[in-house]
Amino acid sequence: MSPHSTAEAPARPATALPRPRIAGRRPALPNGRAVLGGLLVATAAVGTFAAWSGADDPPSSRFVVASRALPVGELVQESDLELVAFDPPAGMARRSFESVALVVGQRTVAPLAEGELIQRSAVVVPEGEADGRQISFAIDVADALAGTLEVGEQVDLLATYGSSAAESVTEVVASGATVAGLPLADDDARGQAVVLLSLPEGGDVLAVTNAIRQGTLTIVRSIGSPLPVGERFEPGGGR
Repeated sequence: MSPHSTAEAPARPATALPRPRIAGRRPALPNGRAVLGGLLVATAAVGTFAAWSGADDPPSSRFVVASRALPVGELVQESDLELVAFDPPAGMARRSFESVALVVGQRTVAPLAEGELIQRSAVVVPEGEADGRQISFAIDVADALAGTLEVGEQVDLLATYGSSAAESVTEVVASGATVAGLPLADDDARGQAVVLLSLPEGGDVLAVTNAIRQGTLTIVRSIGSPLPVGERFEPGGGR
């Protein structure tokens, strides 16, 4: 090797570059409001599940259905009926029967299929006598036993006449009548109901009609002996 040649310098070790820092914020822990919101969502989910689970609970009511097909005009017997566990909507429930005894002896005015829920509009109490009469009228629900009337029960019908308390007269115009139907079981916006009454033998349908047209009506449930027809009360003169 020539003395004038230059020796190669030894290679310098590579210097490691500094690791780059990643800018950013550390994830924050949820604050109190976030935790509370999560709890509310979880509670709502549990409530929804409970409501959904409750949908599978067994029905709490039983209603009368036809145990066989019944044509129009059929006199209903106990063997034609059965009670079935069922929770219908409130409006439908008010138009149905919870007791077989209330339907036995009624006559169908609409065909009923086997298993069909019997509605009050599908049956009526038949006439017991050849000269019997039925009459219907509208009455304030407050004057008709607060809407608790049942088809088949006996009632008395009272009428009050007069424009002032001093001149008013209340009189029994029908006694021991039978509720044959409640065509409008769902009260309308005016708070009225329609009642179909079967008058007993000898009932004066003319007097009842006049009372419906001229007086203010009150239905009284017969408990014990019915009130005698014609009995009246006058505030100024007593009975």
